[in-house]
Amino acid sequence: PFMREKLVNSTYFGLKTRSKSEAIIAESLYRAGFSVYYEKKIILYDEFGNEKTAYLDFVVPLTPFYEIGLEHNGLLDDDAYFQRNMEKLRLYHMNGIYQPKNLILTADKPGGGLDNEYIECLVQNYLTGLAQMVSEAGLMHKFRTDCETTNKKFNKW
Repeated sequence: PFMREKLVNSTYFGLKTRSKSEAIIAESLYRAGFSVYYEKKIILYDEFGNEKTAYLDFVVPLTPFYEIGLEHNGLLDDDAYFQRNMEKLRLYHMNGIYQPKNLILTADKPGGGLDNEYIECLVQNYLTGLAQMVSEAGLMHKFRTDCETTNKKFNKW
C-alpha cells in the first residue's frame, strides 16, 4: 500500500487500513467471503497519454476474470480532499473505471462516520448478486497493474 506508515487501523484478520471506515468495509468484505486487495496499485493515463499511478482503496475479484474497485470517500467535508477526489474520479473515468461498470463509491455521512448497516447491505446483497451475474454472463475486466506491484491479497480461505 501507498505510504504504509499511515496504516494505523487494524482489522480482526490483520489488515491495516488508513481509516476506521476502511477497516469496517474490509471486515464486511472478508465476512462475506470476498478476497480483497487493499490499495492495489493501478496504472492509468491522463488526457495527454502520460502514465499515472493510482491506488484503489479496494479491488475485489468477483471471478477470476472480473474485478471491481471500491473507493471510500471519508473526508468529503474537507474542500481540498474533495477536490483531489474529484480529480482522481475524473482520471478513473477517462480510463474506463466508473459506476456502475467496475467501481463502487462509498462515503462517510456528513459530519463523519460510516453507515455500517448500509455497507453490510451493499456487500451482502449488491456485491454477492453482482458476482453471480458476472460469473453467469462470463464478463471480463481486470485493472491494469505493473509487474512490480507488491499488493497483498487477503483471502477468506
